[in-house]
Amino acid sequence: MSDKKVMNDKKVMNDMRDICFASGVVACLENKLLSKSKREELGSAKDLETLRPLLADTPYNDLNLENPLKETFDLLKEIAPIFYDFFSLRFEAHDAKILYRYMTGELKEEETKELLFTKRELRGIEDMDPIKKAMPDFPMTTIDKYYFEQIFSNYRQIPIVRDVLKIEIDQANMRSFLRLGKVEEKIFIENGDLDKSKLSEISVERNLDEEEKEKIERKLEDERYLVVGHEPVFRYFYRKFDEISFVREIITLKRAGL
Repeated sequence: MSDKKVMNDKKVMNDMRDICFASGVVACLENKLLSKSKREELGSAKDLETLRPLLADTPYNDLNLENPLKETFDLLKEIAPIFYDFFSLRFEAHDAKILYRYMTGELKEEETKELLFTKRELRGIEDMDPIKKAMPDFPMTTIDKYYFEQIFSNYRQIPIVRDVLKIEIDQANMRSFLRLGKVEEKIFIENGDLDKSKLSEISVERNLDEEEKEKIERKLEDERYLVVGHEPVFRYFYRKFDEISFVREIITLKRAGL
């Protein structure tokens, strides 16, 4: 047996051992996620002062998302490093779009720092690859395309991740079509399930954001019977990071008086 084969076999065994351990950890954590009713309660808060007591018994009681985000990423890196790039690239995609808006003067420095998920220097951001590749006509969609293609390339071999990405890609392409009224080849994101020719059949009355959430939630629930493997680990971290983003959005809106 070659040394390369032995090393590959050991890596597979280590990966399986890690994912089995991670499955046990997230099984203990999943019931601590915010319930649907709790999310609805937070969303209905009239202002920041109404929101504060509602967050009192959650990890977000000090209205600071920095610690929950760091703790979640630390746990991810410790027990399921295989998914670290998936989630870190998604947050980077969000920040790249915020930084682009800063570069064009749409956002001021303080607004930019407030909206970024990760603290960073604002000097030299024009050298970020996705920003350099952003087109003047469709910068946000171009940045999305850049990250979707990179993430899909890295994770297409893991079924649960591939299936969720396909849903997100289809929804992104549909949003672009409805916004532009046509298929724009240079920003069409490949690897989804929806054929370009079907985009013309989309109804403008569809709530694509809500539809996307429902489809992904169904996909995650379809795999609930699998208690060990990539599925439960991915499901937990997907929901946890979504929860952090949701709470952050609520806090930002209430601080703005909305």
